[in-house]
Amino acid sequence: MLNINYGRNRELMDHCRPLNDYSQFVETMRRLKSEGLPPEEAVHLAIRKLDNDSAIRKYLLANEAEVKMLAITEYDEKEQRELDRRDGEDMMGRLMKILLEQGRTEDALKATYDVDFREKLYAEEGID
Repeated sequence: MLNINYGRNRELMDHCRPLNDYSQFVETMRRLKSEGLPPEEAVHLAIRKLDNDSAIRKYLLANEAEVKMLAITEYDEKEQRELDRRDGEDMMGRLMKILLEQGRTEDALKATYDVDFREKLYAEEGID
């Protein structure tokens, strides 16, 4: 596996202009999004920041709508995964509190590794 993030694998990037340009594009887009630009604006500006003779600029311009959609989808998926993770931790925390208050340590332990059992306990305790 090779790291193609901007600034990594310099030798590879020096020998593959399209990959180097893509790495720069992604780095610029990430930076712009971290500065608060919405993903679609970050894509728009990142494409235009590529050199005019960039190996991928023409392709990205021609397919900008699709590139924007991919950037938005990626952004939304990451955000959703983080929300799901937090919700799962919250549910597990509530379940553990209930089980431990009831002295059900064996059930608490089993719920940490047995998903079906944990789901059954969520339903029993009305945790959703």
